[in-house]
Amino acid sequence: MADYQVADIRTIGIFGGNGSGKTTLVDALMYAAGANTRQGSVNEGTSLSDTDEEEKSRRSSIRTSCLNCSFGGKNLFLVDTPGYMDFWGEVIVALAVVDSVLIVVDGTGEIDAGSRRIWDLAREKGLPISFFVNKLDKEHSGFIKALDGVRNELGASLIPLYIPDGDHPAFSEVHSLLDENAADKIIEGLRGEVEGFREKVVEAAAETDDSLIEKYLESGTLQPEEVKEGFRKAFAMRSIVPVFSGSALQGIGIKELLQGLSDLFPSPADRGEIAVGDDMVRPESGAPFCARVFKSINDPFVGQLSYLRVWSGTLKSETEIYNSTSENKERVGHLYLIKGKEQIDISRALPGYIVALTKLKDTSIGDTLCETGKNYQFLPLHFPSPTALMAIYPKSRGDEDKIAEGLRKLIAEDPTLIGTRNPMTNEYVLSGMGEVQIQIVVNRLQKNFNVGVELRTPKVAYKETIKGRGESKYRHKKQTGGSGQFAEVWMHVQPYTPGAENAEGKGKKELIELSWGGKLLFVDEVVGGHIPAQLVQSVKKGYLAAVKRGVLAGYPMMDVTATVYDGKTHPVDSKDIAFQIAGRQGFKESAAAAQPILMEPIMKVDVSVPTEYMGAITGDLNSRRGRILGMTPAGTRQIIQAQVPMAEMLKYTPELRSLTGGKGIFTMEFEGYEEVPANIAQKVIAQARKDSEEE
Repeated sequence: MADYQVADIRTIGIFGGNGSGKTTLVDALMYAAGANTRQGSVNEGTSLSDTDEEEKSRRSSIRTSCLNCSFGGKNLFLVDTPGYMDFWGEVIVALAVVDSVLIVVDGTGEIDAGSRRIWDLAREKGLPISFFVNKLDKEHSGFIKALDGVRNELGASLIPLYIPDGDHPAFSEVHSLLDENAADKIIEGLRGEVEGFREKVVEAAAETDDSLIEKYLESGTLQPEEVKEGFRKAFAMRSIVPVFSGSALQGIGIKELLQGLSDLFPSPADRGEIAVGDDMVRPESGAPFCARVFKSINDPFVGQLSYLRVWSGTLKSETEIYNSTSENKERVGHLYLIKGKEQIDISRALPGYIVALTKLKDTSIGDTLCETGKNYQFLPLHFPSPTALMAIYPKSRGDEDKIAEGLRKLIAEDPTLIGTRNPMTNEYVLSGMGEVQIQIVVNRLQKNFNVGVELRTPKVAYKETIKGRGESKYRHKKQTGGSGQFAEVWMHVQPYTPGAENAEGKGKKELIELSWGGKLLFVDEVVGGHIPAQLVQSVKKGYLAAVKRGVLAGYPMMDVTATVYDGKTHPVDSKDIAFQIAGRQGFKESAAAAQPILMEPIMKVDVSVPTEYMGAITGDLNSRRGRILGMTPAGTRQIIQAQVPMAEMLKYTPELRSLTGGKGIFTMEFEGYEEVPANIAQKVIAQARKDSEEE
């Protein structure tokens, strides 16, 4: 392998919407660079990126792929990401490890919602961004149309570098903007703008260096090499957004793009120091080693593979490193460059390298690896809250353990998957970014772990509380052949208000955090020893048992103040179990008299749609009992903020796709609990009681 320097390395993320041709472009680049003997094909299942059987069958990427090739004396690391929004987590981790971004757009269509999100997040991270207008060989494609679409949607200041000679069917090649004769060859609608684009390129190049500015002001021009070097600096400084064009499938514009990646895209050295928590690390081979793990997969041949990006220093095979996140030492065996299914053994990795390590014991996605003696730590990656939730049930009894083990491994590979057992509904709920993502988990459980599962709409975790005050004087008396049971508890309940535990008043107060959320304030106002202290604690146990199942529909109760203020005992028959029963039953009687109500989870929802769908979406959200909080324009789109009951959002992903033709996306996160309207509550209560009778 060639002896590269840090300045020779390029680490580039390839992003874009589903169907834009990202993976075909990566295959074309690898073939043009000589890294593959024939161009891989998504449709034929021979792509270097889409190696998973699920990807081949769907003809669509479902996970990030890392590839490596050499061109023009540069070492290129290409990170190919899924375009489907169900796999947005893959985009987030990719943006955390690349030095520049190439967004692929379809020359036949407009900018999709995913590309908009990628643009926003890449700019937030301060990454240089470029575009490749693809599929210009297709009918109805148009370079100018695509260029205008990007400008209108993103407000980007674009500079085309390679311009097609015409639209379909006249399109056959692309020409460099810097070619003095390009104006006679390129697409007619841009001929008049060529000089203006050239001037922008030269000005951007000149502004990166004082000596170049002086030369440009004096002579009005720069040498081609000066322009190229200045342009590269301007791109690294994010002051320009270059645009390439072509057809990945036909191989048109690919060599030109490859040359651009090599000559113009920044190296880790151009990016300079980066922050790692409170520290700064330098992209130098002699600096202390620091890397971040961003991907983990189970390879059927070598076992666990951990992918990492080296940020500083040199990682060598057969060495010891330190995981500062888990605070464990790890042994590095082999280092691998990844090229599709091929793993190439190398001896060292420099800043900018993406490599895979095997059999790390205590290392997960997001962990920081560093030189022993250092304690670098990257800030945690932040992923959006799940938008799709499904309850998982085994098809066969006895498969629970196999399913749990399979899910544990699959969740470890994808940080946007969350698996939890809901203590209120007793369901195992798998949450993710979309239904396709969850269905793939089901397919992999069947294929890799030989277990079948059934997906169901999860039950809504309703809760109960009270709005008023209720009292009870409950007597429990039981006489059998032996010793009897006797307890009498005088009590009342009322809604808990924050801070009530600190308010002045009689009695001892104990605030109890309930495991399902909410609080129970227990107040002991018993005086004169009418109930001994140890039996007052028995009453509390009864209360805690009672709040697990409310009086309306059996859902857990929340935010209640329960007070015991008097009672009676029997010298022989009063005991712990008797006062627990009296406390439990007395609580139920009191709660039933205290205006019990049903509470439901409310979600904070942000929906991003093209402006023309705004009316349809706001109307749909209103029909879901949603409250529209506001709207924010974003280019040609609107972001609608709303609060919507969770019960109305469980199947929103496919319904939003249907309403907007796939152009809408949304995020949601838990906001809080609110009272269920009476007409809805009646149906929920009736169904809960019916289900309880059938159990």
